[in-house]
Amino acid sequence: MNGQMTVKGYSLHVIATAVGKWVSERSGQSHSATVLAYGADILFEALVKLVLLSIGSIMLGTTGIVAVVVFTASSFRLLTGGAHCTVYYRCLVSSLLIFLGLGSILQMTSPILLGWSEQVLLVPLVLSLYWIFRWAPVPPENKPLRNEKDRLARKRWAVALCLVVTAALYIAGTSRWWVWAVALGLSWQSFTLTPAGHTLLKGLDTLLTYPFLEGGEMKHEATDGSPR
Repeated sequence: MNGQMTVKGYSLHVIATAVGKWVSERSGQSHSATVLAYGADILFEALVKLVLLSIGSIMLGTTGIVAVVVFTASSFRLLTGGAHCTVYYRCLVSSLLIFLGLGSILQMTSPILLGWSEQVLLVPLVLSLYWIFRWAPVPPENKPLRNEKDRLARKRWAVALCLVVTAALYIAGTSRWWVWAVALGLSWQSFTLTPAGHTLLKGLDTLLTYPFLEGGEMKHEATDGSPR
C-alpha cells in the first residue's frame, strides 16, 4: 500500500453492492443480494449522470435543450441500442462532453436554424431513418438478442417511431427550438448505430482510459441513451 486513495474503494459499484447486501439482509432475502446490488448500481449511476448533466446545463444556460436531447436519445436507445463506452466512468465523462456540447451548439445556432425551412429539417430526420433501418438494433455484447424475430420487432418499432417523430416535427415546423432539440437527439442516437459512431465512441473510450479508474468500474449497458 502506498497510502493513496483509489477510485476503486469509493466506486458506485462498491457502494451499490453494500446497499444491496444491507437491503437483502433487512428484508430477509439474502439470495437476492446480487439482484438488488445491480438495481442499486443502475439507479446510482443514472442519478449521478442526471445530476451532473443538470448542473452542467444550468451553468451553460442550456437546461431545456439538453433535457430534450437526452430524453429523445434515451427513448430511441431503448429500442435501437448503439455504441457505448465499456465502463461507467468513461460513459459518464463522454455523456457530459457530448450532451452538453450538443446543447451548447444548438443554443448558439438556434437563431439561424429557427428561420430555416422544413425541408432542411428533413435532412437529419431522413438520415436518422436510414441509419435506424440500416443498422438497428445494436444490442450490447453481453446482452445479445435472443433471435431474429426479436431483432426485426425492435427494428420495426424503431422505424415506426422515427416516422411518427419525423411527421410530428415537420408539422410543428422549424420555428420552435424543441423541434431542433428532438431532431438533434434522434440524429445523435441514430449516429451511434453506424460504423462511424462506433469508431467515435471507441476513440473516446480509449482516450478516457486512466489507470487510476481501473478496477472499480462495472461493465454493463446504459439504459438512458448515453453513449455507453
